[in-house]
Amino acid sequence: MREEHLSLFFEKMQEKLSTLVKISKFDVVEGMLVCGLDAAYKDDEGVAAAVVVRLGENFPVSKSLFRGKVFYEYVSGLLYVREAPLLLGALSRLPVKPDLLLVDGHGLAHPRRGGLASILGVLTDTPSIGIAKRLLTGNVRWEDDTVGRLEVDGECVGISYKNSMGRTLYASIGHLVDIQAISTIISRYKYEVPLPISLAHRAAKSGLME
Repeated sequence: MREEHLSLFFEKMQEKLSTLVKISKFDVVEGMLVCGLDAAYKDDEGVAAAVVVRLGENFPVSKSLFRGKVFYEYVSGLLYVREAPLLLGALSRLPVKPDLLLVDGHGLAHPRRGGLASILGVLTDTPSIGIAKRLLTGNVRWEDDTVGRLEVDGECVGISYKNSMGRTLYASIGHLVDIQAISTIISRYKYEVPLPISLAHRAAKSGLME
């Protein structure tokens, strides 16, 4: 059962962490280490996966899994409470330091401007981008049929785009990146879910079955 006082506490913590988010120029470089992060669940157990791929390549150079007990149910806007502990565990087991985190979740496109991607970026001091499948807040100003500006309170915090199946995805600044970096990354992955996230999703699902 979700306790109201815990939700309030986690929201306040999220608001505080969001003040540490920095937007800065980030150069997307061929061969850089891009880490996809995702988690899968069964009952009260979760498995997080961190999969590192060099930009421009299609196979992982490193992968780690972390299995643990989930102590908080899913609450919209508080995904970080459920997933961040597991994902940090997976990141801690990587033998390499990623240059960029791609997180299955929001960054600044969040009611408290501090989604999972932002919090992971802040806690690990690593540039991060959030890629989400559902809009929590803000609106999209479509520039054409496939790409648009993702805005929150009139500020552009990311890019929305439609993949080859027509599904809308929402990419937002997590930490230590800018809009140009997001544009470059999603174009490099041909406006689909970025490969590192897809690989992390599969790895987490497979790990849950073991």
